[in-house]
Amino acid sequence: MAKVARASRIPITTGERLTTKYDFARLIEHQAAAIFNLDIGQVGGILESKKIAAMAEAHYLQTSPHVWGGPLVAAASVQLALCCPNFLIMESIERFDGLHAELLDQPILWRDGYVIPPDRPGSGTTCERTPHASWHQPGQTSELMRYRPLRRNAMLDPCLSRWASTM
Repeated sequence: MAKVARASRIPITTGERLTTKYDFARLIEHQAAAIFNLDIGQVGGILESKKIAAMAEAHYLQTSPHVWGGPLVAAASVQLALCCPNFLIMESIERFDGLHAELLDQPILWRDGYVIPPDRPGSGTTCERTPHASWHQPGQTSELMRYRPLRRNAMLDPCLSRWASTM
């Protein structure tokens, strides 16, 4: 990947499958990427993500949180983005509406293509305590069926764990 990064004028983004700051340190050492696409749910949470982002910043690299774990991972990624001067852009699953919004007591808000930072403490939201009965109705196909691939990410996000257990 380092050879590709050196031969390309297009910035190379990677990291969504990496799990430690040491993995990202190797990318820095080999100059293999310009943008770290780290996943808070895989690297050990907000603190480890902040350490990785700080390492990247010290080497003039940018961060772009990879958001596929679920709504709490998305909320944590928003917080990371707010405190990292080398933040570039954040992935999203649509606009975190639909199931993601239903799983949270306070949905992630968007306006004109931008995420609006929450005004509540912490991540700004919490997981709904009781899954809604409408989320899964045996024998019926619903809009939520398109979220079945998220079941594999249930271990990364408590909201998804709770929802997947109702499937």
